[in-house]
Amino acid sequence: MFRRFLGLGQRKPVQQAGQRLYAQLLEPPLLAEVLRLCQLSDTLSGRFAALSLCAALVLDGREDRAQVERDLVGAMVADIDTALRERSLGDATVKKQAKNHAAALYGRLRAYQQALAQPEEAQAQAQVLRRNLYADTPSPSQEQALPQVLPGLRSLLQALL
Repeated sequence: MFRRFLGLGQRKPVQQAGQRLYAQLLEPPLLAEVLRLCQLSDTLSGRFAALSLCAALVLDGREDRAQVERDLVGAMVADIDTALRERSLGDATVKKQAKNHAAALYGRLRAYQQALAQPEEAQAQAQVLRRNLYADTPSPSQEQALPQVLPGLRSLLQALL
C-alpha cells in the first residue's frame, strides 16, 4: 500500500517513457488521424497495424531503443490482453492470442526497423507497408496513398519522435 509513497514502487524512467509513448499513441485525435492516413478501419486489427507502424517510427533512431521498445511492447500486449479479456475469452485463449500478438508485434517492428534503415529503398519500404498494414492486399485507394503514409506519419508523430 505504501510502496509508491516510500519510493519502492516507482518505475524506472525508461519504463515510464515506453508507457507514456503508448498512451500518447492512443490519444483519440492522433489515433483517428493515423487510421485515416493509413486508410485503415477502426477495428482491433486496424489499430494493431497502425500502432505497430507508429511504434516503429517513434522508436527509430532512439539511443535507448531496446529498453523503451520492451516497455512499449509490454504496454501494448497488456492492453491487447485486457481487450481480449473484455471479449469474454477464456484464460487459455487470451494467453495464446496475447502471445501471438506479441510475436507479430516484434516481427513487424523488426521488418519496419530494417525498412526504415534504408530510406533510399522506397520499393522495399512500400512492400513492408503492404505486407504489414494491408496483409499484401491493399485496395486501389490504399495502394495510391502508400507513398504518403511514412512522410505523413512522420509529420504527425513529430512531437513524439
